[in-house]
Amino acid sequence: MYFIKMGIVEVFNSETDEIENNKPILYLPKYSYFGDYQILYNLKSNLRFKTIKKFPEDLRGPLQDQLIYFMCVKAEKLNEFCELFPQTAENIKRKALERRRRFLQQRACNSKKFKNQITEDMSSLVQDNDALVFESDEEYEGSQS
Repeated sequence: MYFIKMGIVEVFNSETDEIENNKPILYLPKYSYFGDYQILYNLKSNLRFKTIKKFPEDLRGPLQDQLIYFMCVKAEKLNEFCELFPQTAENIKRKALERRRRFLQQRACNSKKFKNQITEDMSSLVQDNDALVFESDEEYEGSQS
């Protein structure tokens, strides 16, 4: 799990329609984080996270020349904390699913492939918050992988 201490991270769709355009689906600013739901639900990421190479016009200014710093928490450590504090772990998992839902919504807004699927997929996620519905490019990482 990565916490952005300084700088900006670009989030890209792993689908080819976004890779060819090289256009990020969103930006994660300073004090944001990512990698939480991938660890907590043992998923491979369906998004690509990259440090920003060229700042867009609306982000230019004093931030333009900053370096990017992360604080990282290993998956084993996060899972250990979740075992020690189960009530807090449930809150973190709920928040992770909400963040995942927002990322998927943003991806669907920018993706030709997922635009048609968004209404039915998101409605199923909203109806059953405990259910983890896998996307076509997401898969469960079992103990074998």
